[in-house]
Amino acid sequence: MKGLDGISKQVLDALVADPRADGDVLAQRLGVQPDVVRSRIDRMRDSGVLRGFSVRLDSEALGVPHEMMVTAAPTDQTTRERLEALCAEPGVTRVWTLASRNSIAFTLRGADADRLQRRAADLAGTAGLADVTTTLVVDTLHDDPSLGVHGAWRNEL
Repeated sequence: MKGLDGISKQVLDALVADPRADGDVLAQRLGVQPDVVRSRIDRMRDSGVLRGFSVRLDSEALGVPHEMMVTAAPTDQTTRERLEALCAEPGVTRVWTLASRNSIAFTLRGADADRLQRRAADLAGTAGLADVTTTLVVDTLHDDPSLGVHGAWRNEL
């Protein structure tokens, strides 16, 4: 679904601001009929623009306040299957492939920074990665619930 119209963009803006709002509330905020909002949400779901709604957890309240970013270089032992298995590992929150020398990156979350360091090395070895670099995240200044695409789909970036 390329080229969202104005109402669809407004619906997405409203959902980013309040993902729990129902169609009637969104319609009232946007000044349109509830059927309009529901049909736009249905269309965006059907086309894959909206992949679902999720719960945001407070990692500190759950006792896993530390986050570590890990970058590494692939080796001859690195396979797509190994990287997909990395995605399913406990504590791994994101996995990326990058256009750089250390072209694999992932983040880990846990209760203890020293244990995260050891876990990062273990996971990198299991995935067949080398030249592992770890960085402990000190503070998250911005965490966009729309996964960073919020302004991009409005052609603002």
